[in-house]
Amino acid sequence: MTPENARYQCDICGETFETPAKFGGHKNGHRIKIERDELIAEVQRLFDEIGRVPTSEDMDREGRYSPMTVRKRFGSWNAGLRAAGLTPVHYHELSRDDIIQEIQRVAAELGQVPTVADMSSEGQYSVDVAQSKFGSWNDALVAAGYKPNKIKQIPREDLLAEIRRLSDVLGHPPSTNDLKDRGKYSVRGYFREFDGWHDAVREAGFEPRGWPSGEDNPRWRGGRDNQYYGPNWNRLREKAIQRDDFICQTPECSTTRESHIERFGHDIHVHHIVPLASFERSCGSVDFQRANSLSNLVTVCTVHHIIWERIAPLRPDTRHL
Repeated sequence: MTPENARYQCDICGETFETPAKFGGHKNGHRIKIERDELIAEVQRLFDEIGRVPTSEDMDREGRYSPMTVRKRFGSWNAGLRAAGLTPVHYHELSRDDIIQEIQRVAAELGQVPTVADMSSEGQYSVDVAQSKFGSWNDALVAAGYKPNKIKQIPREDLLAEIRRLSDVLGHPPSTNDLKDRGKYSVRGYFREFDGWHDAVREAGFEPRGWPSGEDNPRWRGGRDNQYYGPNWNRLREKAIQRDDFICQTPECSTTRESHIERFGHDIHVHHIVPLASFERSCGSVDFQRANSLSNLVTVCTVHHIIWERIAPLRPDTRHL
């Protein structure tokens, strides 16, 4: 029997409440707790099934929930792993030897030179990690002592000729989706040879579709794309991407490095939270060490980079920073 002044009783724990608002908040707390427990169980199931600490890509590919749900409930993917009793793998701490040993382990287990798909399903580390350490998956295979499955050394002019052929067939400059659906080569071949898909399209003599040039482009900054970011930029940029699990850090965005390359034809972006110009000294030089500190860098996709630049040095509530 409930107390006289309490009209609402929780059918889960039996606690009673005087108002529907308090009762509703209490019930929501149970729902969130159940969801957290279910997510933890799913992370642990993936761990048991694949035999290693799962990545967000594993959850996206094989899990019952999206990695975004885990991030919402726990604050980050790594926090979700810790809640499940697992130790996150800090990919930026891995050495080239770590990657080589893992490739060799997968090769021995399968009895063949591992493919990208093999590494994704059987390896402890993602192909993105191998590519970040060696430059490409094929280079990682060579370093591990294996002959690449496919050596893609397509002449630059052949790549450009394919863009022109597709343009003739389609009646407009091709997109990366057009290339994927009707082209001879993969977008990765263009990404290795050019500074992105749009650069290749321009070199072939066309203007990329949907991206105005010059001052009409929403990201136009008077030639800012050619700006020098310092001698330590490439190394720290890569460390920032690895720290951020190779995914855009804008809330609600799930764009990975891989999907970004496939969609836009170029690598995912790394944004300076406090703009580079803020680190300019009185003599005109830039303090790149401070500007490029990891705490000032965040991984973002092409679409959301514009938003980050507009609100700089403010930022949305991110997953890791």
